[in-house]
Amino acid sequence: MLFELLDDASELILAKARKIAASRRHEYIGVPHILFAALIQDKKIADSFRTAGLSAPLVERFLSEHYEPGREFGSDSLPWTPFAMKVIIDAIVASNLECQRRATASRLIGSVLLFLSGRGDSDDLLAY
Repeated sequence: MLFELLDDASELILAKARKIAASRRHEYIGVPHILFAALIQDKKIADSFRTAGLSAPLVERFLSEHYEPGREFGSDSLPWTPFAMKVIIDAIVASNLECQRRATASRLIGSVLLFLSGRGDSDDLLAY
């Protein structure tokens, strides 16, 4: 399975993203869910983003304002958006190119940042 190519820290971040989306009754798991999960799951990631002005409360507010609650889903049945899957796959591919066996959390977040940096205006930067 695809997620077996991630290290434990990455798996925890993605599991947390799934729980966040399910608890908020979102109908899918997007890139902002991954970013929010990383910010609350990993102190080093949160610290490095804080210096750039991005914090968990900011992403949480974005999720509240831009993701409408839908019907309740079991967290196991929530789909990943194509953009979220791209971020995950890019992290795995980049790790394989570097001859690493499994993608690390820092590679996953690096993939999130690369994806978001090519998305234009900061107002809609997380709308994926």
